[in-house]
Amino acid sequence: MTFYTLGQAAKQADVAKSTIHKALKSGDLSAHDRVGTSYRIDPAELQRWMSTRRVELPENAPVKQSETTANALDAIRLRAELDGLQRLLGEVERQRDDLREDRDQWRDQFAEMQKRLAAEQANVRLIEDRRSEAEKKAAERPTGLFGWFGKRSA
Repeated sequence: MTFYTLGQAAKQADVAKSTIHKALKSGDLSAHDRVGTSYRIDPAELQRWMSTRRVELPENAPVKQSETTANALDAIRLRAELDGLQRLLGEVERQRDDLREDRDQWRDQFAEMQKRLAAEQANVRLIEDRRSEAEKKAAERPTGLFGWFGKRSA
């Protein structure tokens, strides 16, 4: 496995050797066995340290005015876009909630109508003529004078 020396790690991280040395002393960056006066730094450990390291500008570092203005304008534009998207999201969530409420009402109404239909079908079954065909024909034959004095047969 290949390891970096202090100088190689500093070059890879684009920092001074003293920065790597301070990170090693503070425990932010770990090294494998120290051989003599040189450190052996694992490349994966160096990458981890670089990804967690925040780059901070010194207070007296010069900053170009145009960069500051451009960054401020970008921040304002992004904030406005974010606000618009949050309002849109709120409206979509309200519409979703309304649709869910409507769906639930339609579902309840459907269930009620199914119950009513089942009750009506039960009533129709009670009213249906359940006589045999012969009984139905005999009941349709006229009796008395127009039935030529015939009797009803049961």
